[in-house]
Amino acid sequence: MKKACAVKVKGDVQRSAFRRFVRQLAKKHNLFGSVENLDDYDEDVMIICEGEAESLQAFLSRLKNQTPEDREETTATITAIEVEELPFSGKFDNFKIIRGPEEIAERLDEGLVIMSKGFKEQKAGFEKMDENFKVLGDRIDGNFDKMDGNFKSLDTKYGAVSEILTRMNKNLEKIVARI
Repeated sequence: MKKACAVKVKGDVQRSAFRRFVRQLAKKHNLFGSVENLDDYDEDVMIICEGEAESLQAFLSRLKNQTPEDREETTATITAIEVEELPFSGKFDNFKIIRGPEEIAERLDEGLVIMSKGFKEQKAGFEKMDENFKVLGDRIDGNFDKMDGNFKSLDTKYGAVSEILTRMNKNLEKIVARI
């Protein structure tokens, strides 16, 4: 069954990449509509969404109970959510963010959230590389120790052969000198 609702989200939800998060969440739940900042001292956001009743319910539940992954996508702090049922219109063909003419700061904030997430992933990648280099370094050090042992063994083994060959050479020189 198709349903629609207006959702007023209160709290510190503007300039926090919250609308971007709402759009992504709505798309995950196959909902259509819009999200926009309300002009009330930078506090509230209005979401209009339509779709299957179960999808709408799952969307609202996720808004109310954000996961740790959700908190990486937005820095918003929600203090209240007011839901009002609306008649289903079917007029939306996607889910869009409605932006005011002076929202360049919001776009920069969204970019910062995205960059921050990328830096976290990069940092984790560098930490893994550091760990791999340490393991590789330990292996190389171990191999150098083995090579040193092998060279010592060769010196010991072939050092005796070298002494024998040197004595044989001197004996041959003596024999040749007598001839």
